[in-house]
Amino acid sequence: MINIYSDSNQTAFHFFYQNVVNLDNTVIITGDFNIRDSDWDPLTYHHSMHTDDLMTIVDSLDLELSHPSNPGPTRFADNPQNSNFILDLVFLPPDNPGFGKHILHPEI
Repeated sequence: MINIYSDSNQTAFHFFYQNVVNLDNTVIITGDFNIRDSDWDPLTYHHSMHTDDLMTIVDSLDLELSHPSNPGPTRFADNPQNSNFILDLVFLPPDNPGFGKHILHPEI
């Protein structure tokens, strides 16, 4: 299991990318990747340069993006005039019984 929290400089993500060859038997990758992208957030209208690298990593580990059963934002703006967005992601093997069944709890 790998849990990621990447800061705005993508520090953890870069470390993760450079060390993916050392990761075997990974069954879940989850966390705050701090990557805004239209691939998982319908309110984001651009493609991040980090998304292709992230997808290369998860593909090499035979994992796929698992969308929650109740889709919605995972980061809520402090200012109500700013939009909320999705930064937290879950990658699982597609044959995992929990694939596509995790639930967001925005009230927490």
